[in-house]
Amino acid sequence: MSNDQYTLNDVTVESAARKGNSVELAYRTTMESMFYSPGIRIEMDNDDMIVNIIRCSIDNECDVDKKATLKEGVSHVIVDAPKGGIYLGKDKSRKVDIN
Repeated sequence: MSNDQYTLNDVTVESAARKGNSVELAYRTTMESMFYSPGIRIEMDNDDMIVNIIRCSIDNECDVDKKATLKEGVSHVIVDAPKGGIYLGKDKSRKVDIN
């Protein structure tokens, strides 16, 4: 099983909406014929959540912490709302704005 992840340049966060104690993330990845995003892996850094968007070959199944559902070309995942912020990338280089 492979656990590659998309680079920040290949991900667009469409929205992040708070729903009670959860946050629904909607994201779009670069279209590829041989890969897809089955979901995300989550790491915690104190109160901050670091989200890694997994890139998986269409021939494989990849491990994820939260599975994505696909709606009109946009992937959706629901995560527990962290006390801190939500970031993309291990170096926390992109903060996700939560509405």
